[in-house]
Amino acid sequence: MNRAGGFVTIELQQPNDLADSLGCKINQSGGIIVDALGRTNADGVYAAGDTTLAGPSQLIIAASEGARAAMGVNYDLTMAVFQ
Repeated sequence: MNRAGGFVTIELQQPNDLADSLGCKINQSGGIIVDALGRTNADGVYAAGDTTLAGPSQLIIAASEGARAAMGVNYDLTMAVFQ
């Protein structure tokens, strides 16, 4: 019986050289540390999806985190105008 197959593995360490150069705090797995709205510790820098965690890369997770980070950007820009 002939068989062919492949295996998919998760990344255990994220390469985030750009985030590191921007001064973002990185967790032990190489993911960028963010708050609930995707804000990093670097002013004006937001992150979402695969850059914030090491594990299963799923489109639905990245899309939802991107939407949440966009809400954070919108909120911060709006507050900058009205405060």
